[in-house]
Amino acid sequence: MAKKKVKKRKEIKRKLLHKYRLVILNESTFEEKISFKLSRLNVFVTGSLFMIGLIGLTTLLIAFTPLREYIPGYSSTRLKKEATELTYKTDSLIRTLNYTNKYLDNIRMVLKGDIENTVVNRDSLFQQYKLDPASVDLSPIKEDSLLRAEVALEDKYNLFERTIDKKNLVLFTPVTGSISMGFNPNEKHYAVDVTAVTDSPVKAVANGTVIFSE
Repeated sequence: MAKKKVKKRKEIKRKLLHKYRLVILNESTFEEKISFKLSRLNVFVTGSLFMIGLIGLTTLLIAFTPLREYIPGYSSTRLKKEATELTYKTDSLIRTLNYTNKYLDNIRMVLKGDIENTVVNRDSLFQQYKLDPASVDLSPIKEDSLLRAEVALEDKYNLFERTIDKKNLVLFTPVTGSISMGFNPNEKHYAVDVTAVTDSPVKAVANGTVIFSE
């Protein structure tokens, strides 16, 4: 029995590994076009791999393409979207229906006289938000006083042009006379000298503070 089994195995192995040649000939000239060296084992392995690849490709096409909608039991994307929208609309309608029923119940209770009409004093509602000025300390704090003094000191000797409304500004000559010496930074003369009659009034263009007079 053991010898028969071994012999049978060898016969099966021989058949699987036995080489065959597949030849494609021209029918008219019997010219050999293509030839393949095959065995039963190679054909079986190649066919199995081909079937596995075909099954995998089919699975991918069904799983990731709209083709799955044609398979019984699968729902389409459009149906899922419509179902989701209907769910949202249903929730909104239920919420609106609950509000309406509650509103009608309140009206029904009012018509039956189950609710007493309470008078609300309007002044009492705003009483808690009223503020007594006497209870508020309006005196400036130390930091505020120091800041005010610092700003006033800076503005007192500020020689730069201030931001003013120039629409209502009227320009005129401060004093009438002839210029004896103009502005000359090279000679450290940072002013314009104007000669005028003694005791002539000198007018200012805008409000300010005299910081130097000679």
